[in-house]
Amino acid sequence: MIALTCFIFTLSGQSTNQSDNGIPPVTTRHLVTNPIGTEFLLCQTFTVTLVTDIMAANETFSWVTSSNLQIMSGQGSLTITVKATGLGPALVQLNNNINGTIIQYSVNMNIVVFSSSHTTIYTNYSTTGNMIVPEDSYISGTFRINAGHTVYMGSTVYCTPNASIIISAGGKLILEGGTLTSLCSTEMWQGITVLGNYSELSQNPSYHGTLELRKASIENARRAIYVNDDRSSVGTGGIVTAEYSSFINNQCVVDYHPYKRYDIFNNEADNLSYFTNCRFIIDSNNNFDTRNKYVLQLVRLNGVKGIKFKGCEFSNSMNTTSSQGTAIYAYNANFMIDEYCSAFGPIDNCGNCHPSSSVRSTFYGFAKAVDVTNGGEYNFHIDHTDFSYIPLISKLVKST
Repeated sequence: MIALTCFIFTLSGQSTNQSDNGIPPVTTRHLVTNPIGTEFLLCQTFTVTLVTDIMAANETFSWVTSSNLQIMSGQGSLTITVKATGLGPALVQLNNNINGTIIQYSVNMNIVVFSSSHTTIYTNYSTTGNMIVPEDSYISGTFRINAGHTVYMGSTVYCTPNASIIISAGGKLILEGGTLTSLCSTEMWQGITVLGNYSELSQNPSYHGTLELRKASIENARRAIYVNDDRSSVGTGGIVTAEYSSFINNQCVVDYHPYKRYDIFNNEADNLSYFTNCRFIIDSNNNFDTRNKYVLQLVRLNGVKGIKFKGCEFSNSMNTTSSQGTAIYAYNANFMIDEYCSAFGPIDNCGNCHPSSSVRSTFYGFAKAVDVTNGGEYNFHIDHTDFSYIPLISKLVKST
């Protein structure tokens, strides 16, 4: 029996270990990148190959990388194709199993940006207090806003493909007149996670993450806003308020998970989140993966009450049936879609606007405008809303 032995090699390392147990001499093996080098540009694609002049029977190859690299193809073979998705030091490692003996080869590299004009780069950053993010900054990896801290972004901030912003419970991000978008022209970034506290029932911002958007834009995110915690079900309750803002070519704009808010009389109350005069846009300029070139649900509401969409535009100009998707999907949720009174306000007891000040909500081009499933205890409200280029039967789909 061959004992399990681990050898570590890098591009510059060499081994003097030889064996007569069927394992090829490891001095003949090393990793090579194509193009050759140890510095690569963000979003660049390159290959890494194990160079060898002899093969043993029953060899296997398992590749792993650091979090700012993504294996695109070739897992299990001698050559992999890798894409740089984040900035800074990076690692590619091969675990080569030869008849039960594991030999490791690794190559270190550095991922850099293609322009030196952007001087502020946040890589796996955690806030230490209130701050303003400078114009044309880069975010790579995780940008965490800690409890009690407010971060202000008022210009364009570019995000690498592995970038994500996490607003901790009690933290706040204000995006005013600024844009969060992808750094790479053909890639998407991960989006914003707004954490809350499921057990705090008044939705007090001191205990919940808050995202405020005012005349702002979020573009090219896989999930622009996620109001939940992937690690558990107790991170819900985050607050999102958006006014005169745009969400452009995001595969999902906002995804809410169950949270119930109660007033001082212990009655269930509306969630504090709302979207007023906002644009939810999908067009042919999107960066969606070719294999995933569609939208499932642009807005997902699960187990929440009273989220309001007033004077909002939902538009999908993608011209294939498989790409049209659903604008709003609600599961056991209550919500409102209505007009926004832009100037003079309501003129009657029903709250209707004067025609000259009414901004109606609109839906264009989706396979389904609103899909309500398992309404349960909740009702919903849709009024002063226009639908166009949507199958008649699919304007509103309700099932239980």
